[in-house]
Amino acid sequence: MQGTAPGWFGVVDVPIILGRDVSLADTLENSTDVPIVIGSDLARELWGAGSPIGRRLLSRRNGASSMLWITPSLPGSGPDSLALTVVGVFDAARALPGMAVDGGIAEGATPAPARVYTARGKQWRQDRVLVRTRGLAEPLLPELQGFVRAQAPSLPVISMQTLEQEDRTDYRETRRMVLLACTAGGLALLLASLGLYGIVSLAVRQRTREIGIRIAVGAHPTQLVRMFLASGVRVSLVAMALGLPVSIVALKVGLAMRIVLAPAVNTWLIGIAIAAVLLAVASLATWVPARRASLVDPATTLRTD
Repeated sequence: MQGTAPGWFGVVDVPIILGRDVSLADTLENSTDVPIVIGSDLARELWGAGSPIGRRLLSRRNGASSMLWITPSLPGSGPDSLALTVVGVFDAARALPGMAVDGGIAEGATPAPARVYTARGKQWRQDRVLVRTRGLAEPLLPELQGFVRAQAPSLPVISMQTLEQEDRTDYRETRRMVLLACTAGGLALLLASLGLYGIVSLAVRQRTREIGIRIAVGAHPTQLVRMFLASGVRVSLVAMALGLPVSIVALKVGLAMRIVLAPAVNTWLIGIAIAAVLLAVASLATWVPARRASLVDPATTLRTD
C-alpha cells in the first residue's frame, strides 16, 4: 500500500479509467473503510470483466512493513487487518514513477507486488513536490528554482530535476550495474579457463614419456589431441552438471523473492547458453595444451626421462 495525494495521478499523467481519484475526504483515519485506487491489471486478476468499483478487500499487514496481502471478498476483519474499498482504477499500462511497466515476469518468478494507492492518513511523501508543466519541463527548471527561492527562501531544496532526467539517471545506474556484473562474470570465466588450462598442461607434462611412447609405436597426433581434449571436456561437463543446476535454482529463487530484478527471461534457455559458452571455452583451453602435446618429438622425450 502506498500513500498518494489527491490529484497525483493527474500530475504524472496516469488516467483514472474507472471510478474516481482519491480525495481529501479519504484522508480521515477514523473512517471504517479505506478508499483505495488499484491498477487495471489487479482489477482484471481479481474480478475479471466485472466492475471493481465498490468491491471490498481485506488486507493483512505483514509485520511492521507496508506490504499488504490482499484477499477479495473475505467477511470480517481481525485486529491487524484493514477493510479496503475500491473507489477507482488507474490505467496500469501507463508508467508510474518508480514502477516498471511491461517488463514482464521471468519464468518461475512471482509477479511484483501490485501497488494499492490510498490517501488515508496523508501518508504520501512530504519531501518531494511534483510540478506538471505545459511543454518541456527542463527549460523551466531555472525559473522554478527562482520561484522557490523567492517564495520560500528558508526551504532547503536538495535537487530539482525532471522525471526524464531521473529516468536517465536510473538507466545509467542500471547500465553500470549490468556492466559490473558482466565484468565479474567474464573474470570468473577467464579464471576458470586458466585453471582448466593449467590442469591439462600439468597432465601433459606428467604424461610426456607416455606421449612419446604412443607416438613411437604409431599413435597418430590427432588421437592424442582427442584423448586430452576428451579428458578436459569431461572435467568441464562434470563441473557444469554440479554447478549449473544450482545456479539456475538460485536464479529462480532470486527472481521469485525479487532479490534479482529482471525482465521476462527463460532461465533454462539462459542455462543452456551459459553451458554452451563454458563448453566452448573449456574446449579451447584444453585444445591448446593438447595440440602442443601432439607435437612432442618421441626421440627427445625418451632420451629425457
